[in-house]
Amino acid sequence: KLLGHSEVKGITEIRLLPEGKQIYVKSEEEFINAVLPHAGRDCYVSVNPRKVTGGLARSVSHVTAVVFDVDPVNEKGVGSTEEQLRGACELGSRILAYLGRGIRVSSGSGCHIWYPVNPIGVLNTDNLSASLREWGKNVAKKFETPGYRIDSIYDLPRVIRIWGTYNTKSKRICHPVSEIGSSEEFVLIHIDLHTNRMQAAVIAELRLKLS
Repeated sequence: KLLGHSEVKGITEIRLLPEGKQIYVKSEEEFINAVLPHAGRDCYVSVNPRKVTGGLARSVSHVTAVVFDVDPVNEKGVGSTEEQLRGACELGSRILAYLGRGIRVSSGSGCHIWYPVNPIGVLNTDNLSASLREWGKNVAKKFETPGYRIDSIYDLPRVIRIWGTYNTKSKRICHPVSEIGSSEEFVLIHIDLHTNRMQAAVIAELRLKLS
């Protein structure tokens, strides 16, 4: 629901790393059932819905959200420290306040800021991507901070880590930390950090205004 994919009857891609296996679902129930068995590993979801299966821009039917990804600048393969994670989430809080609505998520390594939009039909992938890139670049520039990188996800078929799943590099759970707006329920998945076994229990219900 929170992705906004069901609103446009789109196809949602789930991608399992490191092997890159792709799973496609068409409903909230299918999504939850597909993710639960893999919640203890690196598990990603398409930001935008597809009209057909595939990972190309022409597969995307609508833009339903824009996501900003805030990460500490580290060497490749090096996880963030607790201090760096706090810094990324604090920076994310400032971006969220500027946007005026959305949700801030600890990715386990840094921070994601989800900004839901009314669905935009994709007519020209290049033009839409360029517009999203320019807008996101301007927002990111306002919050440039030494030691951190702010990327906006303008590439239409991009995937991003699923909330409630385990970040194996940082050894932390990806989870929401704050929101602006009110409204629809979203189920997260709990991971037992000591055994890395998925717990079939809801650990949070988030409310977010989608429009």
